Amino acid sequence: MIKINLLPRGREQKKKEGLREQIVVLVAAVVILFFLIGMLHSRIGGQITSTQKKISDTTTEIARLDEMIKEVKDIEVKRKNLEDKLNVIENLEKGRVGAVMFMDKLSLMPPEKLWLTSLSENQGKVNLTGNAIDNPTVAKFMDNLDKSGVFRDVAFGSSNKIMYEKYRMVSFNLSLRAALPGMGIETNPAAPASSKKGK
Repeated sequence: MIKINLLPRGREQKKKEGLREQIVVLVAAVVILFFLIGMLHSRIGGQITSTQKKISDTTTEIARLDEMIKEVKDIEVKRKNLEDKLNVIENLEKGRVGAVMFMDKLSLMPPEKLWLTSLSENQGKVNLTGNAIDNPTVAKFMDNLDKSGVFRDVAFGSSNKIMYEKYRMVSFNLSLRAALPGMGIETNPAAPASSKKGK
């Protein structure tokens, strides 16, 4: 069977040209699409790289701050240890000065014919033992301690008659506290005297 093209040649030519234009437009659209995808991919890649750099920088900064915190904590521990040592030294110095002052003040208290034979201290309380010619001499010693303004809570313990080198004497013991640094009572020795005057 014979096919006869009844369409005019001009219309067929136009159809071909329209098809070519559609192909060109399609190819251009695909190229533009790939270009846009490439740009988007590049932009996202840049953002990922930038974010990874920020994460890396932040991790480095956190490590640096952690190191600084550790150093600060070490300094705090060293400062605390130093303060503790200084407190110990200060307390020892107080105790040393207090003990010297205590012995100096105590040496002025005994009346004639009274001798101290031993002294012990426990948590600020001082125990004294000694010998005296008689009980009134012990009472005078206690009175001297009370009036000194340095010694507190003077309390009589006991007394016994003894023979010492053919002499009758009294052995006694008593306790007290001292208002001196490191000796248990941290008060101003002058305070009680002034309060008595005020009364």
